Amino acid sequence: MKKLLFIFMGIVLSLCSCNEESKRQAEEALEKARNDSIIARKAKEKELEDAKLAFEDSVAIYAWDDAKFGMTKKEVLQTIAFSGASDYGDSFSMDFNKELSIQQLIGLNRWPVIWIDFGGKTENEVIGARLTASQDWKNFNKLIYDIQQLVKEFTSKYGKPDEAYEQLASLKYKDLDNKKVLIARWQIGSGIGENGTKHIRIYASSYTESSYKYDVNIINSSFPKQPKE
Repeated sequence: MKKLLFIFMGIVLSLCSCNEESKRQAEEALEKARNDSIIARKAKEKELEDAKLAFEDSVAIYAWDDAKFGMTKKEVLQTIAFSGASDYGDSFSMDFNKELSIQQLIGLNRWPVIWIDFGGKTENEVIGARLTASQDWKNFNKLIYDIQQLVKEFTSKYGKPDEAYEQLASLKYKDLDNKKVLIARWQIGSGIGENGTKHIRIYASSYTESSYKYDVNIINSSFPKQPKE
């Protein structure tokens, strides 16, 4: 009888030992799966972040359309965007028909006047781009609509703005009397790439006693490459 009892106890202990070993192996497998998941998630996050940085660096060099920061005046006139532009010395104004095409493309009430600006030591280097348009106080709602369309356009290209004026829809023309309000801004690029950091800012302000305007300013932290002495 005692012999049978010892055999039974041996079997029980053996089973318990097997169960403990199985439990330990299951816990180790679960922990490994968790660690593998964390490693895979971090690798994916890094992949996405690297892709985002690469994209931002690739677009940060463009001042407007195919005109790049750092281009010479001659090079700018060879771009699609500013071929046929009017020369105002330190700025080129886009051909009017192209401005009309952009108005239609974005769906604006009024065509934007689009400039490309030059600077640097030789004053022959693209340092920024500008868009502007105005409306009288009676058509202020059209100006607001156009600003909203521009915000949508830049958002579709660069994502949500880093800063935005939340009450844009309820902005009144009297709110801009002798004021300049930042409507939205974007920062594209981290500055660690080859093409600097592009900054886009949209402002609304008074223009004359009875009219108001928006300004879109596009600059890059790395330009001009050759600052004035």
